Amino acid sequence: VAAAIIAAILVLPRLGGGLPANAVTFRLASPAGQAASGTATARPDASGSWDITLNVKHLKNVGDARWYECWYVDPAHGTVASAGTFLVPASGTGTFPMTSAADPHDFPVMEIRVESPDGTGARQGTVVLSGRATRA
Repeated sequence: VAAAIIAAILVLPRLGGGLPANAVTFRLASPAGQAASGTATARPDASGSWDITLNVKHLKNVGDARWYECWYVDPAHGTVASAGTFLVPASGTGTFPMTSAADPHDFPVMEIRVESPDGTGARQGTVVLSGRATRA
């Protein structure tokens, strides 16, 4: 009986096609008013990490020497955590799976920045997309 209850708790919410109650979505827009846009959805996985699906449109291909980096930001405490890096194809559109140990409930802002190697790994590039978390 206990196994059936646990299975129902894990399976039934997914049958409706909706997101888990603790999933987080970010709607991303260009702070400079450019055409670039995106969405990111973070879902908790069994390990305690967060699986992120990032979809972007109209980003420029920045070549091989630079890349885009997805950052979680907590403006209230001045803390940040990287959620991963990616390169955009010539079309400027792509879907990128990422995983982060950072809980997006603790970092209510997501930024996509153009980064380049500098040896520090610091968040310093230009913000091309940003958005605030909403519960999915």
